[in-house]
Amino acid sequence: MSKTQEKSKLTARQLKAIPHIVGSPTYTEGCKKAKINKTTFYKWLKEPEFKAELDRQRDEIAAEAFGVLSQSLTQAVEALVGLLGQQRRPAQEAGC
Repeated sequence: MSKTQEKSKLTARQLKAIPHIVGSPTYTEGCKKAKINKTTFYKWLKEPEFKAELDRQRDEIAAEAFGVLSQSLTQAVEALVGLLGQQRRPAQEAGC
């Protein structure tokens, strides 16, 4: 039994399913990837420990995504400002 399982009342099946669920755009797709029935998933959602771990892993993924976006923000703003500063728009250059 892993440390996560020792500290948690979650089953190995639940722990294995959570990454599939949080990594999918919909619960339906996540359940298919995790090979669990949606009814089972919704039953698990009523369990406070399962819901808390699902939320924790979802928040972790969101934080990582936000970090990636934050790192690229300055570069994106500079590119947009550069585009705004152009004298001619691409459509004008093409003769449209």
